[in-house]
Amino acid sequence: MDNVGILFAGPEDHNLETTFNGVDKNYTIKNINYAEEYYNHIVEPISKKFNVFIFVTCFTEEKNNWQERWKNLFDNKKNPNIKLFCIEICNTLPDNIRFTQTNNFHNGNRFNESYHNQYGKLNNTFNVMKKYEDKEQIQMHYLIKGRSDFIYRDIFNVNWLLNLPKNTICISSTEWHTPDRWM
Repeated sequence: MDNVGILFAGPEDHNLETTFNGVDKNYTIKNINYAEEYYNHIVEPISKKFNVFIFVTCFTEEKNNWQERWKNLFDNKKNPNIKLFCIEICNTLPDNIRFTQTNNFHNGNRFNESYHNQYGKLNNTFNVMKKYEDKEQIQMHYLIKGRSDFIYRDIFNVNWLLNLPKNTICISSTEWHTPDRWM
């Protein structure tokens, strides 16, 4: 069975009751369990055809939310194809990535710190995964950049992974993932 690595980075402290101001209306999402949604609509379908390895890096103060809201829920599912749920603390961000507070194409943008945090933590997560691969002598055949702040219902088809040609990068087509294309 091939391996899928799911990489998360950063805080998991989403407001579980959020009001959105849309063009035509305001609406509220109440009591959404993002971890449960992600498990049901992404991880569980993938785990039917692949081994799943989940990697998270975060700052010290972010770890409890990941542990309590995500890892404990996933562990309680007792899914034999979830081989690992690793949360590692990385309190420093790399400076040798494209997005730092002083080196990015958004120079002068008020979001520079956010970009550095997001992509620095994702870089840390990737490095944690690579160390795990080296140590365990395994390879992730597919990587997914997970978003803990999205609700994925009936939009992901695990067969997409099975039909991908080798060495292919896929990116989301939603406007919310547009910055992810620059990684």
